[in-house]
Amino acid sequence: MSRRDELHRLFAEAGITMLRNEGRVVRDDLYLGGVDDLTTGDPDLLASLRGADGRATLLLSHNPDLLPDLPGPVGLVLSGHTHGGQIRLPWLGALVVPSSYGQRYAMGWVQGAFETPAYVSRGLGVTGVPLRMLCEPELTLLTLTPA
Repeated sequence: MSRRDELHRLFAEAGITMLRNEGRVVRDDLYLGGVDDLTTGDPDLLASLRGADGRATLLLSHNPDLLPDLPGPVGLVLSGHTHGGQIRLPWLGALVVPSSYGQRYAMGWVQGAFETPAYVSRGLGVTGVPLRMLCEPELTLLTLTPA
């Protein structure tokens, strides 16, 4: 059994549902979708959004590089992965951003296909080099209100 499958099993045993290319109706007016990881999985945006049926939709995607490929408008996409680049220089920005789109999806409020709003968190950890410079860790709290 792969580490991913084992993690999925352990979360399920604890009563936690991992949304990999699937979604759930959270309330009558709210749908939560989750897409598999772009790097280590097999993301399927259509499957993740299949049950939205006109509800306000929140999509979770670890990697923001899926934003240009959205099959239609989504209410809000939340991502991470890029860590803001971790090491940033004044006037230049991040030295390296783990994204096919360079600095476009490094951090903060960005836009995906169909003018979909998305937020890319810098997160708490690091990847690769265990260092951050001019890119503080971030724990984001968003308050969602009906339009």
